[in-house]
Amino acid sequence: MASNRDQRKAGDTRALLQGLIFGALAGGVVALWKAPRSGRALRAELRRGGQALVQNVEDTAAQARRQIAGESVEEVMAAAKAEARRLNRR
Repeated sequence: MASNRDQRKAGDTRALLQGLIFGALAGGVVALWKAPRSGRALRAELRRGGQALVQNVEDTAAQARRQIAGESVEEVMAAAKAEARRLNRR
């Protein structure tokens, strides 16, 4: 049986993911509404943004799973920093 702390963590993670999804949708609507670009350029930008959003959501979900599985915040931060360094070298 999950402890109250585990349930709260799961609820926090769920709320974070819901917020990310809602924010992305709201941002997409605003981008379409205020778009000063051609349709082709806008679609390309939205595609790139969507791909980045999917990657961010996957990373956040993986981080949440690791935290729930018992990894410490320090271990997760170290892994995130290493990944950020790797991405900056590209």
